[in-house]
Parts: sequence; structure tokens; C-alpha cells
Amino acid sequence: EEHLDTLDLGVRDGLFESQIAGYDRIVELAKEYDIDLLFIETPKYEKLLTDTREGCYTDLLNEMIAWAKASGAEYLLAETFEFDHAKGSNFQDLIHLSAEGRTDYCKKLAEYVAK
Repeated sequence: EEHLDTLDLGVRDGLFESQIAGYDRIVELAKEYDIDLLFIETPKYEKLLTDTREGCYTDLLNEMIAWAKASGAEYLLAETFEFDHAKGSNFQDLIHLSAEGRTDYCKKLAEYVAK
């Protein structure tokens, strides 16, 4: 955790046009084939969630949410569930979640989707 906290988190100038085009195409295909679609945010390392710089993860997430609302796409944020980030077995780094953490999160997700 101490090492991860020293890492410089990258920023960028918004979502790429190709990403938005890809998301739009996924929504089109889901409608065409009558497929229920749900965009899911997975748990993130807490440092990513507290970064307030322009172009940080939360900025990109907010752009994604705005896109989803505008396109009518359903989405689910990781904060929907009470996921214990501090639990050692739910270890996260900037891009990975431990096997136990994945299992815990997927159980919560499956229960939500079943409803």
C-alpha cells in the first residue's frame, strides 16, 4: 500500500472518440438484438477515487456517466455495493483485484442482477 500510494496516477484529456464510438455501437447492437445491457464499474484502488486533478479517473467516470445517461444505457457504479476496500483479502492495486475480492464483488453483483 505504501508503494502504491507513491505512484503517480496518470491523467488524460477525456474519453477518446473511438471509445465513445465503440460504446455507441455496443448500445446499437444490444437494441438490435434485444439484449439487456449493463455497463459495470469495478472496484478501484481508493487513491484513484480521491484524486481531484483534471483528467483523473473520476473525471473520466463522470464523462462516462454523462454518455450513459444521454444514450439511455444502464450503468452500475462500484459504490452501489458495500465493498470493503480495507479488508486485506480484497487487495487492489491500480488495475488488479485479488481473487477473493473478485469473488466477493461478483457475488454482490450477481445478487443485484438477479433482482
